[in-house]
Amino acid sequence: MKLIKMLTMAVMSGGLVACVTADKLEREATQEAVSAASVNFLDLPFSTTTEHKDSPTTEGVNNLFDGDKGSKFLAMHKSAWVIFNTQKPKVLSSYQVTSAGDAPGRDPKEWILEASNDDTHWTTIDTRGEQKFNGRGVTNEYQIAGNTTKYSQYRYHFTQTKPTTWGDTYLQIAELELRGITKEPVAQFSASATKVKFDQEISFKDESPNSPTEWHWTFENATPATSNERNPKVVFNKPGGHDVSLTVKNKFGAHTKLNKRFVVSYDPANPWQGFHYPKVILAHQDTNSEGFKRVNRIVPDLIGAINEVSLEVCKNLYRNITEVPEFDTVTFQYNWSDVLAARGGSGKNMQLYFSTRYLQYALADQPDDAVKYEIYGVFWHELVHGYQSQPETIKDLYASGHDYYAFLEGVADLVRIRGRHHLTRSPDTGSINRQTQVNDRYLSGYTTTGFFLNWIADNYDSEFTYKFNQSPLKIKPWSFKVAIKDILNEDVDDLWSKYTVYVEQYNKKHPNKRLKLPEWKGKSKVLTNHRNMKDENRAR
Repeated sequence: MKLIKMLTMAVMSGGLVACVTADKLEREATQEAVSAASVNFLDLPFSTTTEHKDSPTTEGVNNLFDGDKGSKFLAMHKSAWVIFNTQKPKVLSSYQVTSAGDAPGRDPKEWILEASNDDTHWTTIDTRGEQKFNGRGVTNEYQIAGNTTKYSQYRYHFTQTKPTTWGDTYLQIAELELRGITKEPVAQFSASATKVKFDQEISFKDESPNSPTEWHWTFENATPATSNERNPKVVFNKPGGHDVSLTVKNKFGAHTKLNKRFVVSYDPANPWQGFHYPKVILAHQDTNSEGFKRVNRIVPDLIGAINEVSLEVCKNLYRNITEVPEFDTVTFQYNWSDVLAARGGSGKNMQLYFSTRYLQYALADQPDDAVKYEIYGVFWHELVHGYQSQPETIKDLYASGHDYYAFLEGVADLVRIRGRHHLTRSPDTGSINRQTQVNDRYLSGYTTTGFFLNWIADNYDSEFTYKFNQSPLKIKPWSFKVAIKDILNEDVDDLWSKYTVYVEQYNKKHPNKRLKLPEWKGKSKVLTNHRNMKDENRAR
């Protein structure tokens, strides 16, 4: 009734004033009616600390809050506390704990949750014991019963209770999410599209809880560059990835959300302009072996090499920059290992490993140009693993004879072959499986599968590499038979029969190109072979 009377007075004074007053009073009335909403504390400003400082570089405490179930926090101890600090005190109503992707023995089995406002006096608000996770990457949710007090700090004391099958007593967790009650606005938004041509209009939608009354948007490389509308429309003016931020306000506070590279736009006339190069981090484990010294001399600009190969790999797998999965970082490590090379990491952080033991011993008799060619070939193969699609097969077994394995390793070698960085290998007709004693044929993986897929691309479809890499996006469960039938309307077994004839004819005309390398695994860093690499390099 009060609102109606005031509006009536405003109308008598003048229509324009009435509109302004009505808007103001409506916003004020809305704010009075705001009820506290349950929000994810990770959407608000926070910081975190932990008890121990010796976690592996890529498995620190920040992984608990990165939204990626593939990463994890690893404490090399039986127990560890983790403190979550909010910018303003809030009531915690529930939380979620997600198990890591491996080593179930390292899951937390019990914990105590405490809360504080001064980092000195702590109150226990939840206790759990005998906890179980029904698998890897499984999220358990826990309610906080009876807590109505606002706290700015929440401390978890996590403990695992027995040695793992590896004999350690490490603790690991993939994700920790806290939810609670607040009247502050929490900036959240969506867009009608995030992968577009660079001149395509996009509609943005505010989805912020707690009834904000003010909005301020910023759009990188766009028209308009800013907006105070709740749901603006925007056109991005250049190819590449573009940041978008939204600040929302109500009478209880303000909050800003920044989404880095939220929109990726491309130019059809130049589809690779604006390609995103991840930050390359060099984290070598071995820097004193002769293998490291030699490769560091042969390929001194590792960052440039990784960037160069990343772009070329993506040009083989995709058609433009909007289709490419983006990474924030690529961490590269030379290590003294019996594993020649590997790709690891999770989410938007890729890790690459290369053995300096292999470089020191297996390639000791090879000239520098051959060593450089081999290094680039490995980069091609491992970077494909970072950027390629991931199939969902019936079993997802990484072993010869299985579709999952053959797709991953076959596509990696296919792209390496088409990039002409596999000239030291030759096509073959498969290998005998040690367990089944049957030839795995096109499911043998690596070179066998790679050359078979390359033969298909050369003889049936010039865009086969792209289509084959895209096939896991629509075929579930994925298999070679279904994918080949879908792409070419051919039976993969019939194609393999034709391919074996080609291989027989090819090998009659061409000598085997496979490098015959000396034994290198298990060797020490001290050179024991007959050649002194230092003297050899000096002679060059």
